[in-house]
Amino acid sequence: MEIKRLTKNPIDYDQSLKIWSDMAQKLHLAEKSDLAFTVNDINSEPSKNQIRTSNWPNEFSLLNRISKQPEASASAQKDRCQLDTLSTSNELWVRAQLANDRFVAALIVKKNSALNEINASLRRAFKILIPVYLFCSVLAAWALTKLVTQPLYTITEAMNRIDKNELHLRLNPENEYIEFRGFIDSYNDMLERLERSFHQASRFASNAAHELRTPLTILQGKLEKSLNQTTNSIVQQEQSQMLDEVTRLTHITKRLLFLAQAESGNLILERSEFDISDMLKELTGDMEMLAAKKHIHLRSPQHILINADEVLIRQLLTNLLSNAVKYAIEGTVIDLFVKVDKHQFELRITNICSPIDLNQRSRFFDSFYRGDPARTRHIDGTGLGLNVALEIARAHKGLLRLEESSLDVVQLHLTLPLNTTIN
Repeated sequence: MEIKRLTKNPIDYDQSLKIWSDMAQKLHLAEKSDLAFTVNDINSEPSKNQIRTSNWPNEFSLLNRISKQPEASASAQKDRCQLDTLSTSNELWVRAQLANDRFVAALIVKKNSALNEINASLRRAFKILIPVYLFCSVLAAWALTKLVTQPLYTITEAMNRIDKNELHLRLNPENEYIEFRGFIDSYNDMLERLERSFHQASRFASNAAHELRTPLTILQGKLEKSLNQTTNSIVQQEQSQMLDEVTRLTHITKRLLFLAQAESGNLILERSEFDISDMLKELTGDMEMLAAKKHIHLRSPQHILINADEVLIRQLLTNLLSNAVKYAIEGTVIDLFVKVDKHQFELRITNICSPIDLNQRSRFFDSFYRGDPARTRHIDGTGLGLNVALEIARAHKGLLRLEESSLDVVQLHLTLPLNTTIN
């Protein structure tokens, strides 16, 4: 408190002027005249040893009649301070009076100046406190939101890790907040129902394929025997068409059985090391004989060794090349570009075809989907080749996807690990 400076030690006139300016500056007063003070030694006459500023109002007595009071020097009243308001004819003042065992001092400040200083101090404080408050509020809101949503992130990550090969996995509700246990239990129940339905569908496809193989094989054998024995050209033509359909059904049955095994996780891979670049060259040569008025351009490094199931990889590449040859427009080039690094084999197959819209592209690897029937009804196929290729790539921990391109361009991107232990 500034008034205590006036009662600590005796001051002279020059010191009072310095204190006067210093007080006005510390109190942030616009003018020094807004502040006045007086100091008196209570052991002397009121008119002696008195220091006052030049602007002390004449309407006020020295200390408003407390300049010398018996209780002023009592130890019980030491450093006693009083606050009140005084008024002159044209001004209202706020006064602080302090008395100790030697001095009595009075400090007065114009009330308007004091209020202005308080308002200015509040404004300065608000300028600092409001940004701090806002920052703390935002920080607290962020921390609270993160705390509340953390279980959702954990649950979402766990859900994203579950695919058709891991439907047996369940979320543990004991590790999350109690508010989400009902949701987790419902999700686990849904997974259990999906797992049962998926296994039932897989078993049905597998059992159906197994049951169809024997009668189809018998039917194919009898048709071949009958075709060799008959001499009637009309009967031979009819039996030949029937044999083609039986052969087609046999291929579909084998692929359905393969897909059922792959989707159920029962596909057994027989790994060996072989040169996939030589395999590509061989398959490309075979496809060129079938690709009438279509050109196949292969760009591949030499001697690329890969550790995989050679039979399945051959089927994978055959399906991809066969798809490109079937649907490429005559007179266009089917481009095969191979890239290999230390750990991965990459193949991009690009061909130009009739425009395929985005909806058809989203179903590119679906089973039995062959695109627009008006465009594909004259093209031989079952609609299972790309789906089989996708499952073979996945079984080898690889990836097969359709790259974004213009609607009349199909670019398939295949990636396979060169040497990965496959369970």
